[in-house]
Amino acid sequence: MGKQGARSSNAKKKKEVCSDKSIWVPVVIIVLLFLYVTPLFLNFNVNKNEKLTSLEFGEPRVLSGDLPHYLVVASSIVKDGDFDLTNNYEDAENGNCDTGFNAKGKTIDHHSKLVVKESGEIFSRLDFFDYKGKIRAEKKGFVPEKYYEYSVHPPGLPFITALLSYPFLDPSNEKTSCTIEVIGVIFSLIVSLIGLFYFWLLLKHYDLKQSVVIGAFALLAFATPYWHYSKTYWAEVFITTLLIIALYELIARKRTLIAGIALAVGVTIKFPVIIFVGCIGLFFLYKKRWWNLLIFSIPIAFSVGLICLYHQYLFGSVFAVGQTYYFQFFGNPLVGYGGMLFSPSQGLLFFAPLICFAIGGIQHLKRKAPDDFVLYAGIILLYYSFWAIRGLAWEGGGYSNRYLLPLVPIMILFLAVWMNEDDFLSKKKLIRVFFIGLVCFSFILSLLAAYFPALVWIKPFWVWIEIIMQKGERVVTILKTLL
Repeated sequence: MGKQGARSSNAKKKKEVCSDKSIWVPVVIIVLLFLYVTPLFLNFNVNKNEKLTSLEFGEPRVLSGDLPHYLVVASSIVKDGDFDLTNNYEDAENGNCDTGFNAKGKTIDHHSKLVVKESGEIFSRLDFFDYKGKIRAEKKGFVPEKYYEYSVHPPGLPFITALLSYPFLDPSNEKTSCTIEVIGVIFSLIVSLIGLFYFWLLLKHYDLKQSVVIGAFALLAFATPYWHYSKTYWAEVFITTLLIIALYELIARKRTLIAGIALAVGVTIKFPVIIFVGCIGLFFLYKKRWWNLLIFSIPIAFSVGLICLYHQYLFGSVFAVGQTYYFQFFGNPLVGYGGMLFSPSQGLLFFAPLICFAIGGIQHLKRKAPDDFVLYAGIILLYYSFWAIRGLAWEGGGYSNRYLLPLVPIMILFLAVWMNEDDFLSKKKLIRVFFIGLVCFSFILSLLAAYFPALVWIKPFWVWIEIIMQKGERVVTILKTLL
């Protein structure tokens, strides 16, 4: 009788694990598409005093940060067929969309280096100009007359954006740059949805209950900074998706080459992706999987070679890395290690506190898939340390901590494995209530950050919640005008 009961229980559990016909699956997909697509075309306009001025349904736009500087490279490739940004920044100041709709007609800082045409000398543009584009007083008379201006950012994201945009554009049309911006933001959204799809597949690889798969999927999609960054065109959402694809192909499908290709593309988008590459390479060495290491290395070597050629072409040296920022130290590493999680304005746990429960999944994943646990733990520790060790508590300059975004799906996976246990918080009512509260709180923050992106950057959540609440009547009035 005991054995028969056990077999019945196992069959029931297996049926729950394998079933793909849950009514909640299409519901989650419909809600996902609605909540991810509407913020793309819904623009709450904010003035300099952070007051909501109007609501518009219109073309997607980027904000500030690195985003205008990705767009300006894409515009240069499409319109001019080169990487020289001198005329493109000027076009933006004259009212074109080369740096995005919100920045057109404005003077912004340039993320670029100057290469003197005659001598080949390389200078940071900030050596001569301040962040507002004005010549520094002490540098008047010393600015080179003829120079090329090249971006310090990796070429992958703007190049792919230009490649996707080119078939739909007329380079001679002055509105071309505005269209590139729209395509770039939509591309960001599509990539984020692809990342969620592969995360779903990765969850199912671990034979989790259907309810757990749906729950963990919803947590990543709606209760973490992933939602906010899905429509921003930041590089982080692209490398997060590529990491998820690489892990799924490597762990679930055993397709090492595809995993290598995914991360090879990631290296061209953001150089620190090489840390993920190193972790996987070390994992292969640890497991003595020499053939896998060789196959994995081929696309990576090709990607690194392209980057070297790119630097040689622009700066005359394969070692002339544009973003020397990666190799600088700014303070006490302890500040970085703590601040990346607990900074009130940009700490990850302040904006997605439910992630703290990922710790509970460590022992369960270690027991369920020890090799996978070693790989995941290595990625988290090394990537987190890379950013934290330089002593900055505010790393990322956006909503929450964008540099840690690639680690968030792994943390949610840890949590999912724990949630799959039959006794998950079952005997700890107070902790269960606390967990549900954190989930609801994380969802509310993520919802506001998705629909009011211009208000949430580099601020403690209570500051921008107060701003939104104070302007609540204005939001209601704006919405009523649309009905």
